[in-house]
Amino acid sequence: GFSSLVCSVSLETLLAIAVERYIKIAHDLSYSKIITKFRLIAIIIIIWTSNAVLHCSIFIWNNYDLTTIFQICKPVNVAKTAYLIVAMSTIVVAMGIIAVLYVKMFLTARKQRNEIVAGNVSNDAACSTTRDTESMKTMALVNGLLYIFWAPLFTLVFAQWWFDDETVHSSWFRHVYASFELFLVGNSFVNPIVYAIRSKDFKDSFKRLLRL
Repeated sequence: GFSSLVCSVSLETLLAIAVERYIKIAHDLSYSKIITKFRLIAIIIIIWTSNAVLHCSIFIWNNYDLTTIFQICKPVNVAKTAYLIVAMSTIVVAMGIIAVLYVKMFLTARKQRNEIVAGNVSNDAACSTTRDTESMKTMALVNGLLYIFWAPLFTLVFAQWWFDDETVHSSWFRHVYASFELFLVGNSFVNPIVYAIRSKDFKDSFKRLLRL
């Protein structure tokens, strides 16, 4: 559905941001050559287009039985096994890459901080490194919250394959599933708050927007 599309786009956008932050931290001198406006626009288009194709395909390629009067219309109930494998693999791979990139960024940032303490870099470079590190910490916090908000529903979707039909069709299971879906969507509500608290630029931009 639309919520799944938005969540997938959100996750892959965070992956793109993680790659961008890693290039900025680890390859600062080459950053402007690698990260261009054209490439950023292309990445955004690719993320939205690929996810739209994947999530819309379930309306055509599915196991929904039109002759059945009562059937739960959830991806795990009606989607083809291959669709679920692709969708789940995409999420797992994206989360794994994000985690690895931020670990590498923190290690690189610690090395750069030690160089600043030792006085091996100029004042301008030290200021730039400090700003990049703060930005990286903000995005790491955002991604940490992502794991927390995604974990319950993601775990339930996997566990659902081992539940019998009676359990999956029960009212308590549907309530739990709906609650976890709502909890996941709450991640999008929390992110702007994190940005507002952590980023002065974000707060200044928001204040200017309110004046308009």
